[in-house]
Amino acid sequence: MHPLEKRRLVTAHKRANAPTSASRRVRARVGGSARADVPAVVDESDLLADLRSLIESARRRVATVANATAVLLCWNVGRRLLRENLQGGRAAYGKQILATVSQELTAEFGAGYSYPALTRMVRFAEWITDERILATLSQELSWSHFIELLPIKEPLARDFYAEMCQIEHWDVRTLRQKIGGMMFERTALSKRPKAVVAAGIARLRDGHMSPDVVFRDPCAFGRVRELPHSGSHACDRARWSECFRPRPVAFATALVDD
Repeated sequence: MHPLEKRRLVTAHKRANAPTSASRRVRARVGGSARADVPAVVDESDLLADLRSLIESARRRVATVANATAVLLCWNVGRRLLRENLQGGRAAYGKQILATVSQELTAEFGAGYSYPALTRMVRFAEWITDERILATLSQELSWSHFIELLPIKEPLARDFYAEMCQIEHWDVRTLRQKIGGMMFERTALSKRPKAVVAAGIARLRDGHMSPDVVFRDPCAFGRVRELPHSGSHACDRARWSECFRPRPVAFATALVDD
């Protein structure tokens, strides 16, 4: 091959394989700043923590919605039964209707609609008549909480426990303990006139804890420990004064913890 022809072929080959300006820019990005944005090693613990947080948050939201829906259903069932006026002079007839309805619903939907369950739903609708209050309570209280509250005969005490349960996020077991320990009866609020008690509970709904709630009644003790006689009247008076001194607490839960 003629030397001049050979030189032209070599030059054409070099031009064909030479990188373009665009390809040079891409290579620069890959080798430069773009590479710096990609972590060399994935932090698996941080990744798992973020994924767990997302999953748990979604599960909590689903549980809250499901619980509120179940409570609202029980309330609506009770309210629908109340509209039939199955009490008072029609009590006997009402029991018969409830028995028939409960048999049909239990066969179709399970034991959650038994005669005692329907009776509780009716009492639930009688107790809470304001749907806005129900909507607030159902964000924290489950139907099991309301089952614990329904046997309380005093409506104001029932309202008090419901609001405190919602504020302090009690589980069912804690609520049962507070009711059994007569927490409401041991507050100064319970000794006030009913209108004052109702106003105090209304303030609880608005997020305001009144002094009558956070101070214990000095005359209401589940038990009073025997104090030995010290021989000094002044010392004994001081010790008994301390025993019966109202004590402020951060949360009303502490009112009956001792």
